Amino acid sequence: MPNVISDNPKAKSLIEGLCGALKDAGSFINPHVQIRLENNQISVFTTEDVRSEHLFRIPHDLLIPCEYFDLDIENGALVIAHCDERLDQTRQHILEIMVALFNEIQKLQSHIETCPWLKMKDHPDITDMLLAAREGPEVDLLKKTLNDPEFFDELAVFTFLKSRIAGFSLHTSKNKPQEILMPVVEFLNHHPQGAHYNNLYHEKQSFLDIQIATPIDGSAECFACYDRLDALDSFLHYGFVETDAPYIKSIPMSIDVEGIGHIDIRSFSAHTEPQDIPEELKDLGFYFPRILVDHDKKYAQVSHLYIPQKKAPFSLRRVLKFLVELLNPNISETDCRFAICKIEESLLQKNENYYNTLKSKVESAFKNTSMSGAFSLIHTIQTKKILNYRNFFKH
Repeated sequence: MPNVISDNPKAKSLIEGLCGALKDAGSFINPHVQIRLENNQISVFTTEDVRSEHLFRIPHDLLIPCEYFDLDIENGALVIAHCDERLDQTRQHILEIMVALFNEIQKLQSHIETCPWLKMKDHPDITDMLLAAREGPEVDLLKKTLNDPEFFDELAVFTFLKSRIAGFSLHTSKNKPQEILMPVVEFLNHHPQGAHYNNLYHEKQSFLDIQIATPIDGSAECFACYDRLDALDSFLHYGFVETDAPYIKSIPMSIDVEGIGHIDIRSFSAHTEPQDIPEELKDLGFYFPRILVDHDKKYAQVSHLYIPQKKAPFSLRRVLKFLVELLNPNISETDCRFAICKIEESLLQKNENYYNTLKSKVESAFKNTSMSGAFSLIHTIQTKKILNYRNFFKH
């Protein structure tokens, strides 16, 4: 059983009860783990130098698909409105403990105070800008419900759950990915160099496995990497501003280049399978987007583009070179270089303009508030990284 240090005795009891229920049902929780709760904030530490060891290993049978239950809000607290028959008694018990813990440490109230979608729902000029910056099913749903006051509770529950789940396939990698609530694993804070969610698929039983990762020098705190998040992504999705991401995800835009064609840059969270990346570009990994191309129309659509930092300074130019040569295989080296620079400059300028405008709008509507402070920080981080990128190629 992990050591739980808490300034809230009831919350401590709930955490211990949750860990006990998981261990009794076959989970592994590293005995050198220390779970700390202070001022309603949970963090996870190691008590010894055990960095190569497993932190948590939770059987897939104990993870809770969001489609198996419904939450509602009553008198400001979360309640379980419905449990699907597919949710067995053990997982129902785990879910009940998790919801009780959320309420005890006021996680919903904290979420409502920090979630930009909830704080800014009455400012459509700002939310429209935010919605335009990212794409995907979550954004599509927000567009439908954001400005309807009758859906505030539903929106609060939806965004709350979105900040606490991960998406992956249970039991076999061939199954359709589901959105999963992860007991104890969700105690981990985010860091770009934190542990990834590893799913171990075995014939008899499959597990969610988390290794110990303590990326901050001098600290024994364990972190997970929630996803590839830049400063804007982290705030929109989780309510905190990520300062250490080694890139910016570009906003969506369209760019026409004479003699090349039309490039449609989207902003999806897309994973490109290694077999779909050209051999000479495989080292780019996630920097390489999914690409759709119509040679007859001289049109290419990319799932995303990242403006990199010093860890991969040439990644963007290498992707752009591939795109230009894909649209015009016979282009000369000189013309290719010119086209790359033109696309790159348009990309940088449009992103810079976006963050300048966003900061101005938020400061006007939320002067001297935590919300304006957060977006001021986002602006500083993103524009500084754009400047860093420009400086890579000055000499």
